[in-house]
Amino acid sequence: MCTNPWRAAAGSTAVVLALAIGGGVAEAGAGALLGLTPLVAASLQARGQDVAASRAVDVPAAAKRHATRPRILIPLYCVFAGLQIADAHSTYSAGQRGVGESNPLMMGVAGSPAGLATAKVATTATTIAATELLWRRNRKAAVITTIALNVAYAAIVAHNYRATPAH
Repeated sequence: MCTNPWRAAAGSTAVVLALAIGGGVAEAGAGALLGLTPLVAASLQARGQDVAASRAVDVPAAAKRHATRPRILIPLYCVFAGLQIADAHSTYSAGQRGVGESNPLMMGVAGSPAGLATAKVATTATTIAATELLWRRNRKAAVITTIALNVAYAAIVAHNYRATPAH
């Protein structure tokens, strides 16, 4: 068991990042699901589909042109995850020093390392998942949105550390 809540949060965030961007199902196609879970294969077989044939996924020629993720997104995801960890640390540290949480959505979890880590892992995972969906429709919007989120969280983290008196 990990006694340091920030190490546990960092480990959880690393797992989320690995699942979200490390050759996940969204990039590999529907055939990758067959390797992940036998239930999907059983479901396909029950519908009369040939499981072996479903491993090859046909992608229309128009979709192949833009089928690759913008290269800058993976580093941006890593920065975002790091900023989430820094935000969780600065929020928890501020709470321990008597500075209250100003975000009403986070007030309930700001005092609990486990609650804060869970909220930050969920934020990281949903943001990456939403961006993964966005880049398939508009690559430029996905990159600009991720940069804007990183800038916003960097400002939040900087504010949190400035507002927390040193002990």
